[in-house]
Amino acid sequence: MRLNFFRPFSAHKPANLISLNNNISSYEVELKFPFTCDDLRRIEKRAIFQKRRVLTDVYWDRPGHYPLTTQDIWLRQRDTTWEIKISLSFPNSKDDADQYKEINQTEKIISFLVDKKFITNHLHKSLSQILQSNLFSPIGVITTDRSTYMYQGVTIDLDIASPIDYRVGELELIVHDEREIPAAEKKLRALAYEMDLNIQAGMSGKVLKFIQETSPQHYKALKECGRL
Repeated sequence: MRLNFFRPFSAHKPANLISLNNNISSYEVELKFPFTCDDLRRIEKRAIFQKRRVLTDVYWDRPGHYPLTTQDIWLRQRDTTWEIKISLSFPNSKDDADQYKEINQTEKIISFLVDKKFITNHLHKSLSQILQSNLFSPIGVITTDRSTYMYQGVTIDLDIASPIDYRVGELELIVHDEREIPAAEKKLRALAYEMDLNIQAGMSGKVLKFIQETSPQHYKALKECGRL
């Protein structure tokens, strides 16, 4: 069986903590790992298969300056749904855990972009029109073949990303309070240890790998700002 991987960014480097509106309350805590056929067999033996689906994600930024991705902020469009993920940094966080604040309501995404001064012109009806009027454009289109499993409340995603032919496994928990993040990290590490998964700090995700292979200028900008 042939599988492939993903990760939104290398969050093992310290990232700026960005303050958000208090009414947006979703935090994603994740651990990523490369996996073998043996890993897959262990996962299939213990976890419950949920579904398999193909996802097409369009990532946006402003070419040249890349104000979002150079701050570890990832804005994507999946079909008609928008989501922005903002990296968080916590003093007690381990190097191998990624933490992201998620906003998935279009109006709140616009408010965030306006509040942080990423956009100024926001009079258009659709978010894509607003972005284009502020010189943003798609920076990558990634298709992911994803198999999802559940084990003890933890989501396990196994991804095959194209066109870069890249593979990644991910353990993920969603929490709704910052204070829950350390416990979520601890639970993910315990599960990784139980399943003998090879968690790797700094493992490149599918978007970063896509940028590395297709946009040297963008990759250089990420390096120069210390995000790699």
